[in-house]
Amino acid sequence: MKRIGIFGGTFNPPHEGHVHFVRAIMARVALDRLLIVPTNIPPHKDTVPVSAEMRLEMAKLAFGEVCGVEISDIEIKASGTSYTVDTLEDLERIYPGDELVFFVGSDMFLSMEHWHRAGKIFKMCSVICAARDSEDAAKLESHAVSLRERFGARCEVLAMEPLEVSSTQVREMIGRGEDTSGLVPEAVKAYIDEKRLYV
Repeated sequence: MKRIGIFGGTFNPPHEGHVHFVRAIMARVALDRLLIVPTNIPPHKDTVPVSAEMRLEMAKLAFGEVCGVEISDIEIKASGTSYTVDTLEDLERIYPGDELVFFVGSDMFLSMEHWHRAGKIFKMCSVICAARDSEDAAKLESHAVSLRERFGARCEVLAMEPLEVSSTQVREMIGRGEDTSGLVPEAVKAYIDEKRLYV
């Protein structure tokens, strides 16, 4: 049985915080591969201003050289709204018998019980959540206990030193004409400049 990691997101755009998180995962968690899964349309948004194909391309530029990482277009090919439970069902068919490990940031972890068909999600995969600090870790561990009791969830809180940057911050800086060097990978920055995204 192999362990297949899944890290999804809008990646609008992918930034150095994402890359830092992925490198930390690969260094600290035993995985056979980690799938980076850009969403098509997130459930909490009607549209995303930059196309799924462009976000997929930026993900390839951001993570393509990280050993053990693969960029998956599974949600983009599925079209429509991207629900985690649907993606996991598709991945179960692709990797029958393998263990699926879903990685999520702290804010998303705290709302997982409200996700579409949350109970099925916890049956299909184990969940690893990244904590920003000890205070964050305590809150997340308390929530993990609740998820274990309610859903039988297999979840773990992983202490991790975050790199504080957000896609919203990057988009706003670009909109103001500010330099984002150091906040997004150079190849992603060049792509954004070339395509004149977020201006």
